[in-house]
Amino acid sequence: MHTIRSLLPWEWPKLRDHLLRLDAADRRMRFGHALGDRGIDTFVRHINWLQDRVCVAVDDGGAVIGAVHLSRLDDGAAELAFSVEAAHRGRGVGQALADRAILAARNGGYRRVHIFCLAENIAMRRLAARCGMRLACEATDCEGCQRLEPATPMSWLSEVIGEVAGLAAATAAFGRHGWRLLRPAPPSVAA
Repeated sequence: MHTIRSLLPWEWPKLRDHLLRLDAADRRMRFGHALGDRGIDTFVRHINWLQDRVCVAVDDGGAVIGAVHLSRLDDGAAELAFSVEAAHRGRGVGQALADRAILAARNGGYRRVHIFCLAENIAMRRLAARCGMRLACEATDCEGCQRLEPATPMSWLSEVIGEVAGLAAATAAFGRHGWRLLRPAPPSVAA
């Protein structure tokens, strides 16, 4: 089971941990080139958290298992960049992230969203097509583009409901797992 929600400022290390769990091939598919651990750490530290948005899929324990980074390209356009851990693929995580990110982009006033991926990234190409994006592929790269309708009261309400549900799930997960992290360790018994 997974929950889709926006990443909160104090959870930024969870995104880094998620990206570090990707193997070399998955990192190449996500970033379009090889990227080591230091590169991932630098990438996460340099995300513009005031302008960009990161929506995540979290498991029942609160770990990030997938993410979509929504970043500004130019006036009226945003880029969506996805990652889903191998063990969670084929379960609708990517589609759920795409739906949330496209809704957030629409409500954020963007007029279109783009996905850039390697031509060999069949899963990303399929996701872009399922989202209704037109794909243009060259020798090594593909670009998907979708125009967005203006925000409506219903689109705003849908996003708010999704975020509230995600925060409620995060609070419940913290209640199940987090309080034990805050309790002091039991005193050791000398033998």
